[in-house]
Amino acid sequence: MGTCGTGNGAEAVYHAFASEIDARGLAVQLAPVGCFGYCAEEPLVNVWVPGRPLLMLRRVQPNHVDDILHGLAQGQLPPAELILCKIEEWDHLTGHVKYGYGYPDVPSWNEIPFFDGQVKIVLRNCGLINPDDIEEYIAIGGYQALYKVLIDQNPPS
Repeated sequence: MGTCGTGNGAEAVYHAFASEIDARGLAVQLAPVGCFGYCAEEPLVNVWVPGRPLLMLRRVQPNHVDDILHGLAQGQLPPAELILCKIEEWDHLTGHVKYGYGYPDVPSWNEIPFFDGQVKIVLRNCGLINPDDIEEYIAIGGYQALYKVLIDQNPPS
């Protein structure tokens, strides 16, 4: 839902997901995230099933939403032409997240030529957590140094 995604229709995709999730009464959490950095493939959509890798879908349009949700409900991967890559685990610097393992035929994010050699530091959370939800940042270990100082009165060394 960053500028590049919005410019490529991410808001319509988000609203299509929200509408279908609501209409079907699905127990699915939908959250906007920022840009992961591959603007040419926007709108990107992250799909995560507990215990499995986070899947990053590419060039998703509102007309893809039904197929994506139907497939997930059946335990199937989204359509292959939409799958960009997977993330099995991620180092947020403030905390390490293990999404899960599997999907051996799907390349990892750092195997995609565009990302080859990139080291995400300053923007490492972009595209993975909701920038408007402080609880998501706390969940990946954000503000731990502040917590230590204020609660434990013990600054990190």
